[in-house]
Amino acid sequence: MPILLLTVSVLPVILLMVYIYRQDKYEKEPIGLLIRAFIAGIVAIPLDLTLVAFLDSWFYSETVFYSAFIQAGFCEELSKLIVLFLCIWWNKNFNEHMDGIVYAAFVGLGFACVENIMYVAEGGLGTGIVRAFLSAVGKVHATEGNFNNHIGLPMTILNCPPDADFLVLEMGSNHPGEIAALCDVAEPD
Repeated sequence: MPILLLTVSVLPVILLMVYIYRQDKYEKEPIGLLIRAFIAGIVAIPLDLTLVAFLDSWFYSETVFYSAFIQAGFCEELSKLIVLFLCIWWNKNFNEHMDGIVYAAFVGLGFACVENIMYVAEGGLGTGIVRAFLSAVGKVHATEGNFNNHIGLPMTILNCPPDADFLVLEMGSNHPGEIAALCDVAEPD
């Protein structure tokens, strides 16, 4: 993975970690324990995949509800809770309400960091930039490279994964009226 893509993947996570750390005004958490929480979030990924596989073996549905609330919601959040409980909960530094927010956020950011790297590796720079702003609210698919014309725009739309919550399209033109035609192609259902 090129360094630019890795930077775009990881920088938002680092900035959020710094922001959250600075918001803890009363008793700063030990950096080592925050790093452990971040790594615990990474460790939660195989646990999440195992939970999803287990649930899918008993009950599987291709509905948006199942994907969003059972696979992505329940399994992912339960995995993060389990690693938070096992790795941080019993530590003597977990001693005030704000600590729960700080440590849980670092666990979530460890998970999100790996997700960002995977999405950007697949989707490119545009995906990374868009995810920096929208990933907290849903899955984003965006125009890659220079696919912003009458050929590239439909390709982007057709390559949009079915579980994407947002589709960000770039449009370009070199003739009058071309954007209007692309808007017709890109009009939502």
